[in-house]
Amino acid sequence: MGRRSYGSGRLFERTDAAGRVSWYGSWWSGGTRVKRKIAAKRTPGTADGLTRAQAEKELRKRIERDVIVPGAARRTLEEAGGACVDHLEHVMERKRSTIQDYRGHLRRHLVPFFGERPIDKIEPTQVARFLKRKRSDGLSSKTVQNHLNFLHGVFAFAIKRGWAQSNPVAYVDRSKKNRSPHQRVRFLQPAELDKLIDAVPEDTLAVRSGASSASTSTSRRPWHLGAEASRTSITSPSLCSTRPRPSTATGQTSRTGCSSRRPTMLAAASCLE
Repeated sequence: MGRRSYGSGRLFERTDAAGRVSWYGSWWSGGTRVKRKIAAKRTPGTADGLTRAQAEKELRKRIERDVIVPGAARRTLEEAGGACVDHLEHVMERKRSTIQDYRGHLRRHLVPFFGERPIDKIEPTQVARFLKRKRSDGLSSKTVQNHLNFLHGVFAFAIKRGWAQSNPVAYVDRSKKNRSPHQRVRFLQPAELDKLIDAVPEDTLAVRSGASSASTSTSRRPWHLGAEASRTSITSPSLCSTRPRPSTATGQTSRTGCSSRRPTMLAAASCLE
């Protein structure tokens, strides 16, 4: 790495109240004088700290890497998040329900936690504390992940506009817990389809035609379904809705449908395990 150009910054020493000597760097960035601690100064005869040459090298890295956000360009998380949601709504044309979710994340969770702190001052440790706080408040892992995904997007939006220099969410470890295999849709192979048909009582193998609710008896092997049979899928019975369905004829509720077939579905699912 080459030498710094004249006037691009300076390296100097500073001694604290305890007598420890450290290297400090000072340089201009965007019209602002920046002063940062580089590292502790190496004591002769030890391997701790940096020599002047090493401190100069580290200073050059800091000048190239660190982007200082001017005070006039700083935004709070509420301001940056609001601008990000407006961009998603009016430019990216996200769905109304998605926009409502994002505004809820910002208003009810993110802004109350981070407050008026400028977005470029939010660090990974604070994001990690937000994650732990929400989990301790009883929010599910999936909900907290949604909050962090949105926060990650807000920082990406802010970086493009010079409001932040890095994305602290990218440095926070997150849970990678996968959904239970019993809660996923799985497509059946022909052999599994045979087992499924054998497990279903014969009188339930019926085909509805049009809007009629009348059932007609079918054979034990409905191969007349053709290609549709190869695309049969099954889900966990626990995912089926048990909410009553309103009857358009009588105005009364009916529990026909998935809940009424639960015993059959349980038996069918067990034969595939």
